[in-house]
Amino acid sequence: MKKIILSAIALLLVGGACCVDANAQTKEELKAQKAAQKALEKEFSGYMKVAKKAITVDGSIPDKAVLDAAQEALKKAEAMEISKNNGEFYLQAGQIQNAALQAAGQAQDYPAYAAAAKSGYEYFKQAYDNAKGNKKIIEGAQQGAFSIYNQTSGLSMIGNVYYQTKEFDKCLAAFRAAKVAGKDEVLTSNPLASAVVELYTADSTINNLSLNCFSVAQYMLNDTVEAIKELLYLKDHATDETQLNQVLQSLALDYYALDDTVKFEETLKDGATRLPSEPWYITNLINVYINRGDLNSASVFLDKAIAGDPNNITLVNTKGQLLEQQGNIEEALTFYERALSLDPSSASVNSSLGRYYYNRALAVEDEYYGKKKFDEGDRQAAPYYDKALPYYEAAYAFDTERKDKGIAIALRTLYGRQISKAGSSSAKGKELTAKRAEVSAAYGFE
Repeated sequence: MKKIILSAIALLLVGGACCVDANAQTKEELKAQKAAQKALEKEFSGYMKVAKKAITVDGSIPDKAVLDAAQEALKKAEAMEISKNNGEFYLQAGQIQNAALQAAGQAQDYPAYAAAAKSGYEYFKQAYDNAKGNKKIIEGAQQGAFSIYNQTSGLSMIGNVYYQTKEFDKCLAAFRAAKVAGKDEVLTSNPLASAVVELYTADSTINNLSLNCFSVAQYMLNDTVEAIKELLYLKDHATDETQLNQVLQSLALDYYALDDTVKFEETLKDGATRLPSEPWYITNLINVYINRGDLNSASVFLDKAIAGDPNNITLVNTKGQLLEQQGNIEEALTFYERALSLDPSSASVNSSLGRYYYNRALAVEDEYYGKKKFDEGDRQAAPYYDKALPYYEAAYAFDTERKDKGIAIALRTLYGRQISKAGSSSAKGKELTAKRAEVSAAYGFE
């Protein structure tokens, strides 16, 4: 038993000796840690003293050398762990960036202006968020953030600068930040800022920012998906019909570019409902339904469009084409003639009438040829071909940009028929041959 007890005592003594050594070592470590922490605080304090020289009492712009040294010191201080969640550091950093903002503005160095405004505002936000009840930091952050917000027209000038420097990804981010900055607590908690914030968060201002975002995403970044995000916001926040029209048409075209036929059609319907006097949406809806073969739906929207704009030649002419496709031949003719009365110099309307009579001739030929009555078919079809020719000639005369090759195809056939009748060697035949050659050359046919 004694041996066992002695062994236990011996172990206890050994253990006790270890504990004494460990405690002594811990004290030394704590002492070293305190010394290291004190050295870090001294280093950090040194950087901040250099940086503070750029903050003038009267708000004047410091010398460039002083400001450059302050910026360099600020970078070193921010790299230290002690700066994290440090409201006093963020406040001083924001004040230095505000000074840099003034200097850049005076020097008209716009990239530096944008960079200082962006970082300065963010520093003031962080100072406010990390003030921990410190009234001096809170008030300083509020004042600094409001100063930058006001100087930069609600931060929108930052986006404008990036637009000019063609940094379009930064531009898009800046405009988006400006859209929501009015909700930042560092501003909303400041009674002195309320009037200015209200000015820069008005619908018209926010919508202009959104339009700028759309422009950047759509045309500069070539990013339809990002553009749609902005347009969807604007769709329900437009300040007037002109803006709404611009937004809905852009949105529809973006969906079309993405081959999203469902949302393309939905957007067209939305436009037709909200902007009934704008024919663009109904016209495109009609095309959607015609291409889909849904002539009944196309007819419904077309009738609505014509009711709203009875003298719109495009709508009236399209109604004739639709009726012709549906087999309502006589009614189609009345709409073609109505369209022609509205604009006798329209290439498309003259072409529609030419095609109408040309197709009537073909239908007659098919009817008689099917009965093996070829001569009778030619005789019955001839008057329709004769009626088609002057309309196609008028269409050719008015189609100065030579867009409709169907005109040339029909005229070449019609002239060919007449050349066969007159004889190619006759004076009439030569005249018609020359006309056919002229039309062929005009549209690029050999």
